[in-house]
Amino acid sequence: MPLHVQVSLLGGSSHPLHIDLEVSPHDLQLQVQRALSVGRGTLLDPSGATLAGAQTVADSGLKDGDVLTWYMRPFHLASADVAAVAALLGDGKVAAWGFPAWGGDSRSVEDLLTDVQHIEATSGAFAAILSDGSVVAWGNSAFGGYTHGFCGNPRGRVCSDLGRVLLWRQ
Repeated sequence: MPLHVQVSLLGGSSHPLHIDLEVSPHDLQLQVQRALSVGRGTLLDPSGATLAGAQTVADSGLKDGDVLTWYMRPFHLASADVAAVAALLGDGKVAAWGFPAWGGDSRSVEDLLTDVQHIEATSGAFAAILSDGSVVAWGNSAFGGYTHGFCGNPRGRVCSDLGRVLLWRQ
């Protein structure tokens, strides 16, 4: 039996949507994008939280009649001096370019860079704060990045203040 919800855009419009309880939150986001003809964004539950931790819509705690919000955030750039740049995109993923040794290539951690809330840079590395509070770092290890995995642990913890990274480490 499908779930009936409303999806609101920040511009004020609201659209009904019928969703299968067994789809993943990622597939639900794709369904919202197609149904509303909107670009990348984040789907927020009635409390304003993402559905990131749930395996299926049924696991997310959504109820019939809930109002969800589609939030399209602007992208954010961080720079490792002039050697590399990383952008936090509207869908919570990261794109990086520039010299690979200085963080311009994030492919080694690409699978971990989902539901990113904030990114920061040092002179040669980047750190991404995820929605669960963990941090993923890449780039030159002398500047805080991990270029060959994460010494057995792909996620570390971050000390932050109002979304700014103050210190990251494994």
